[in-house]
Amino acid sequence: MSPVDRPTDSDRGTNDQATRTSRRSLLAGSAVAVGTALAARSSSLTGTAQREDVGGSFVWNQDPVLVAVAATVLPGEALAADGRTRTLQRFAAWVDGFEPVAELDHRYLSTDEIPYGPPDPRPLWRAQLEALETEAQKRHLDSFAALETEARHEMIIRAVDRSVPREPDVGLPRPEHAGHIAVALMTWFFRSSDANDLCHGKRIGRHECRGMRGVALEPRPLPSR
Repeated sequence: MSPVDRPTDSDRGTNDQATRTSRRSLLAGSAVAVGTALAARSSSLTGTAQREDVGGSFVWNQDPVLVAVAATVLPGEALAADGRTRTLQRFAAWVDGFEPVAELDHRYLSTDEIPYGPPDPRPLWRAQLEALETEAQKRHLDSFAALETEARHEMIIRAVDRSVPREPDVGLPRPEHAGHIAVALMTWFFRSSDANDLCHGKRIGRHECRGMRGVALEPRPLPSR
């Protein structure tokens, strides 16, 4: 290459600037393309995970798939429809108030390490509700809520088997550690005061403070249905 043909420092600066400009344009264009694709995919999705109220938040106790899950896995004869509704309302309040990676109680005497809780399980649980609806549409050509109890039960068992590792039977986990939304709902209910009351047939209020005057009083029987 002759001296005339060699690029000057000015030429190099111009070329570098042009390269950086083209790269920025490419990245900007790619970002727009990806954003557009994601927006199109999001707008095309239907099902449980996309059902939201006007305020933009997912209403757990009003989701038809979770309502059908509750009717399948909770004790129907003991709770009846009003009991399931009340359970779902309380479960929804617990889910909405869940704090991911919350600071847990310290064991000051044995360690100075601060323990933290699990990550947010809600995105996974919403995806599982959507999966139940999608499978019902594909397998039975109907919505999950419209299926017979036996069909819903079989689908939930398959879903739990797919999502929860097979481990020795150690009982129900804490709801925030549950690998499937159906297990989370069951373990939340069976740890509740209502489940304890149903077990004993009396209004004990295990997690309620009755005051010192109520300590010696016999719990009142639950009203018969």
